[in-house]
Amino acid sequence: MIDYKTIRNTLIGGLNNYTGQLAILAEQSKKKPPYPYISIKFPTLLGSDSMNPIEHTSNVEGGVEIREVTNPEIMVSVTCYGEEDEDSVDLALNAYSWLKTAGYFELEEKGIVVVSMEPIQNRDTILGDVTYERKQGFDVRLRVLGEVTYTVEDIDNVELNNEWIK
Repeated sequence: MIDYKTIRNTLIGGLNNYTGQLAILAEQSKKKPPYPYISIKFPTLLGSDSMNPIEHTSNVEGGVEIREVTNPEIMVSVTCYGEEDEDSVDLALNAYSWLKTAGYFELEEKGIVVVSMEPIQNRDTILGDVTYERKQGFDVRLRVLGEVTYTVEDIDNVELNNEWIK
């Protein structure tokens, strides 16, 4: 299983500390914070690599322990909000810089690898007739370690044609 909480908290904490602006999880039921701020969301939590685990088995008392290891990819969307266009652009450049430099190593220390980053794009939204919410954003592909361990009990006997076989 991936450690979603560590991934989320490392991203939010790192962006918050590096940029000096509030970083939050997107699309929450709480009131929007004042500008400028950063939101992150996880549109994809498990990429296709999570479907091909590498299995490690070992004999344990009463059965076999199976450890399945995957390296799933996670897509993270980073959106930077500002009152003015230059505020959202500056914040997006700063957030992008963190993920390319200090954030890259901070994430790597926790087993989270930055695979790729998309270019920063305008994500402005029109509010009402003439008011815009200024936003710039980019997507980041991460790769993490997923691990699940379980035990399969030994089969001591089997019923075959109404007869128990040991």
